[in-house]
This record gives sequence, C-alpha cells and structure tokens, in this order.
Amino acid sequence: PADRVEVGRVCNRHELTVTIDCPYSGKIVPLRYLGVEPAVSSIMIEVNRRLYLEPESERAVRIATFPAVARLCKDPVFQAAGPRHKP
Repeated sequence: PADRVEVGRVCNRHELTVTIDCPYSGKIVPLRYLGVEPAVSSIMIEVNRRLYLEPESERAVRIATFPAVARLCKDPVFQAAGPRHKP
C-alpha cells in the first residue's frame, strides 16, 4: 500500500532500516471498522527502543538520539499514517 511505501521513504531518508512484517506482523483496527469499512486502512510502526533509550537501563533513560527520533515520529507522513477515525 502507498502508506507503507511513503513511511519507508521517510525512514530511509533518516538512514533507518525498514522491515515489513518482521519480527512482528499485524495492525490495529477498531473492531467496528474491521472488515466492514473499506475506507479504513491501518499501518503499525514500531521504533526500536535502542534508537532512543539506554539499552541496559532498568529505567527509561533517554539517550542523545531521542530528540531526532521524536522529530521523526512527528513527521507529517507518520502523522498521516496515524488514526483517521475517532472511535
């Protein structure tokens, strides 16, 4: 789907690796739309914690790359891939 391709382009522009359905696959769609509303599409984006948090810390300790990852997640493409319908 087009959303998936565009998200991949944004990630590549930021020198991030993109895999599809690996190691996880699936998506989240509100049940009332699942298989009923053809206009509803879904994409799940998972960001590896090692990109923005201290890997061996017991607490969530941000590392220097956190602001860059936060900016990436605010990219308009990621926002457009987000929820379009209010439950």
